[in-house]
Amino acid sequence: MGRLRLFFFLAFAAVFACQPLPSAALGKPDWARPYLSLPTPSGAYIAKSDHWAIVYGEVEFAHGAGRGLEERCRFIIENLTDAPLNYTGRVEYDQGVYELHDLALNIQKILWHEINLEMRAGKVSVENGTCVVLVGNEPIEPHKRVVLEYTLSDKLGFLPWTYEHVAQNYPAARLRFKSADPAIKVALRSPGGAVLQGFSQEASGDWVVEGVPAVGRLPEDRLFEPDHQERFPMLIASLPKEGAGSFSDFIGIYRKAWEERIQGTDMVPISQRAAALCEGVRSPTEKACRLAAFVQHEIRYDDSNEKSLEGWVPLGAQEALRGMKADCKGKVMLLQLLLKVVGIESAPLLLRAPEAWFEWGDAPPTAFLNHVILAADLRSEPASPAVLTEGPLKGWVLFDPVVETASFGQPMPGHEGLPALVGAGPRSQAPLFVIHTAMPSVETSHVEMEAFVDSFGAALYKVRLDDNGQSSLIRRLTASFSEADQEAAVRAKLASLFPVASLRTSRFTRASVVELSSRLSLEVVSPRALQNLSSSSLLENPLGLAALFVDIPNGLPPRIPVKPDDQVAAGPPWDVKLNALGTTSVLDAVVRLSLPPGFAWTPPSQSVQEKPFLRYSLAWDSDGERRWKGTLHLEMRRGSWLPAERKATLQCVDEVFASLYSPLVLTKTP
Repeated sequence: MGRLRLFFFLAFAAVFACQPLPSAALGKPDWARPYLSLPTPSGAYIAKSDHWAIVYGEVEFAHGAGRGLEERCRFIIENLTDAPLNYTGRVEYDQGVYELHDLALNIQKILWHEINLEMRAGKVSVENGTCVVLVGNEPIEPHKRVVLEYTLSDKLGFLPWTYEHVAQNYPAARLRFKSADPAIKVALRSPGGAVLQGFSQEASGDWVVEGVPAVGRLPEDRLFEPDHQERFPMLIASLPKEGAGSFSDFIGIYRKAWEERIQGTDMVPISQRAAALCEGVRSPTEKACRLAAFVQHEIRYDDSNEKSLEGWVPLGAQEALRGMKADCKGKVMLLQLLLKVVGIESAPLLLRAPEAWFEWGDAPPTAFLNHVILAADLRSEPASPAVLTEGPLKGWVLFDPVVETASFGQPMPGHEGLPALVGAGPRSQAPLFVIHTAMPSVETSHVEMEAFVDSFGAALYKVRLDDNGQSSLIRRLTASFSEADQEAAVRAKLASLFPVASLRTSRFTRASVVELSSRLSLEVVSPRALQNLSSSSLLENPLGLAALFVDIPNGLPPRIPVKPDDQVAAGPPWDVKLNALGTTSVLDAVVRLSLPPGFAWTPPSQSVQEKPFLRYSLAWDSDGERRWKGTLHLEMRRGSWLPAERKATLQCVDEVFASLYSPLVLTKTP
C-alpha cells in the first residue's frame, strides 16, 4: 500500500530469515509454585481439538531499563491430551518497537528444568512484526505443564504506553494483568462497548479475566467488519503524565520529536532543489504543485527506515534527497521543508489508513496510527478541490505524497471520513479532526464497456477502466513495471470469475501529473457466455466484469462453518460483532450490450437504493435494435452500522452485490 507503519501492535506473519534467538536463563520458576495445584482447565471456551491451554498467565507492566515501558510475561501451559506432546509456541511482537529478551521455557517433571529450544523459524508480516516460533525438543507428558517466560521492552522510549490483547493463541483459564509501579495505569478497553463478561478489577488495581477462548476458536470476521484488533479486549498500560492520556498530550510529544529532527536538517541541498524546481515561477500554488510533484513522483517510496525511531519520525530530509527515496513520513518532511523554503507553511497529519472502517477509541493507544500525510496553507490562493472544510487546518490543502494518482490540489483517494491528528504546526485548536475536503476524497472507478454476443454464444467485451489508484488490481498493476507481470495479474483476476474466458489484449497506463487516473484497457473473449435453455437463454452479466475489476464480490461471501471439534461457546465479549463499512468508494459504469438475431431481452425496471451506508442505482434503456445501455452508480460510505440494523444492512449489501453478477434471462425469438 505504500504507507508508513507506526508500529504499536502485534503482527502476524510471512516468512523472514532472522538470526537465532537464544533463550535466557531466568532461574527456576518459583513464582509458579502457588499455581501448580490449580485444576486442569475445562469449560465451554476450550475446544476438543485444543491440545494446550494456559492454566495461569500473568502480564506485568513495568519501567524498562531504558526509557520506555516493558511487559513481563509469564505463562503456565498444560498439555491437555492423553499423549506426550512436543511444545510449540509463538511469541509475537513488533521488532520495530520492542526488544525480546529474558526468554525461557521450563518443563514440570519432579522438578522444573529448562527445555532446550530450537529456533525453528522467524517470521515477519506485512506490518514488519516478528513471530518467533519456539519448539521444545523433548516431549511433555500428558497433563504436565511448561512455563514460558519472556519480556518485551520498548526500545525506542518514545511511546508512553504499551498494550496487550487479551485473546491468546491458547485458551486460558485465568489471566492477570498488573502494574509494577502505581504511576503506570492499567485500563481495560472494551471493543464496541461490549459487555466484558469474566473480567474483574481487584482492590490492588490488577485486572483478572477467566475463561478466555483461543483466537482461532472465535468467529471469523465478515466482510465490512473490523479485524481482530478492533474486536478483542485489550489492556493498555500508560504513563498519563507523559502523554498517553489524550491526543493533545501525545501530539505534544510528537511535535517535539518532529521539530527536533527538522532542526537537525542540512537546509542547503533542500534550498538548492527548491530553487531549481521553482525557477521562473511566481504563483505560490504553482510552486507547491511543482514541489509536490517532485516528491510524489521522483522520490521513490522505501520503508526500510521503519525499524527504529524512524518508525515515528523520518531520517533527515537531506537523506531522502540524497538517496531519492523515503517512506511516507520522509516524503512529508522533505516536502514540508521544500515548501518552507518558498514561503509556504505546512504540517504533517497522522492517521490510520485502513482497508475498512476503524474506530479510534478515546486514547492514542487505540488509534493504531499507520500513515502520515500533509496539509499546506494556501489560503491566500484560489481554493482547490482538496481544501479541508473543517478542523484546525480548515482552508489548507490536503496532499498525500505517497499516492501517485492525484496531483497537488486534487482530492486524494480514500481519505474521506478518516480521523486525523495535526502532527505539528498550529497549536491553537485540538489536533483531532475528521477529513472532509471540498470535493470528497473517495476511491473512484469508472468503467466503459462494449459487450457483443454472437449467434454461437460467444461474447467479446471491450473494457476501459479508469481508477484513481485504490482498487487492489490497479494497485498491483501500479507496483509492477513488467508488462508480463501486469498481464499475469489481469489474467488471474479474470480467471477468478470467468475461468474459460481469454484475454485478447491488455494495456495499462499509470497515472501521471497529466493523467490523474490509471487506465486499464482490455478485450476479453468468453466462448460460452450464453447458456441455452429450452425456451430461453442465460447470458453472463457484463456488469459482473465491471464489478470484478473493482473488487466488488458476488454477494457477501458465506462464512465457512467452524469444525464441530473447534466450536466453543463464545460469550461476551468474545462474541462481539462490530458493524462497519469499508472505505468510501464510488463506481460508475456504462455498459452497451449488443445481442445477435434470434434473441430478445426485456430489461428490469430501474433499481434504486438510498441508504445511509449505500447509494445504488441501475437502469437499462434501449439503445437501438437489439442494443441496450446500462448505467450503474454504486457508492459505499465509510462508517459504522446501527447494531439493530445489522441483519437488514447485510441483506441489502448482499442483494446489491449479487445483482451485478446475476445472469440476464434472454428469450428466443423466431
